[in-house]
Amino acid sequence: MEELKDLRARIDSIDTRIMDLLQERFATVREVIVVKDGAGIPVRIPARIDEVIDRAERLAQDRGLPPGLGRALYEHIVEATCLFEETRLGEDTPENRRFAVAGRA
Repeated sequence: MEELKDLRARIDSIDTRIMDLLQERFATVREVIVVKDGAGIPVRIPARIDEVIDRAERLAQDRGLPPGLGRALYEHIVEATCLFEETRLGEDTPENRRFAVAGRA
C-alpha cells in the first residue's frame, strides 16, 4: 500500500503542475485579450480553434495517449478560454454560447 500512496502523491504533484501550466496559459490569454481588443479581432476564430484542437490531438497521439484525449481536453480548455475572453471583452452572450456548442461538431 505504501507504493500506491507514493504513486498517488506523484499523480497529485503532476496535477499541480498541470494547474500551474493552465494558470500560465490564462495569464498569456490576458495579454491576447489586450491585443485582440486593440485590433478589433473577435474572440472566436473557428479556423484557429480547429487548429489548436487538432494540434492537441496530434500531440497526444504522438505521446501515446488514448485516442481522442487531446481533442476532448482541448475542446474544454479552448471553450473555457473563449468564455474567459468574452467575459472580459463584454462579448459573453447567449449567441456566443450557442456557437460554442454548435461550432464544435
